[in-house]
Amino acid sequence: MRQIRQYEQYVALRIEVSVASGTPLTPTVAHVNEKLRKAHTTLALNGITATQEMRRLKEKSLERSNRDQGTTILANYGPITVYDARLRVAKDLHNRRANQAAEAQWMHKKKVRDEAAYLRRWMTEVRRLLRASLQQLRVNDLYSSQPTYSQGVRPFTAG
Repeated sequence: MRQIRQYEQYVALRIEVSVASGTPLTPTVAHVNEKLRKAHTTLALNGITATQEMRRLKEKSLERSNRDQGTTILANYGPITVYDARLRVAKDLHNRRANQAAEAQWMHKKKVRDEAAYLRRWMTEVRRLLRASLQQLRVNDLYSSQPTYSQGVRPFTAG
């Protein structure tokens, strides 16, 4: 800013001397005057831009305060209204219940698979034991272990 003031004073003095003496402006004065005009334009634009930026920040803070007071909340993907939130909550609840049902079905299938594997192992063990005991069994043992009538089996009689 100080340098711009110096340029302004220089150009003003040269223009005053030129008008008083009637001599034309030198190319150096014209060049400095052009630079001064560009600097003023830049400052004006920066001022306009700064004003616009300040206005944008004020509007943004006003929107934020209105949003905080209103029925909208700021979500991960932008502001949503209460009704949108209810819809999203219902959708999330539906998806959560569907996932829980799918997980319960998966757990049931897993338990069935585990139980089937256990039953296969158990049946294999029972067959192995039966096979061994059947191989050791003799037909004579079957008949000798049965009681005969001559060994004291009494028929049921009333009396």
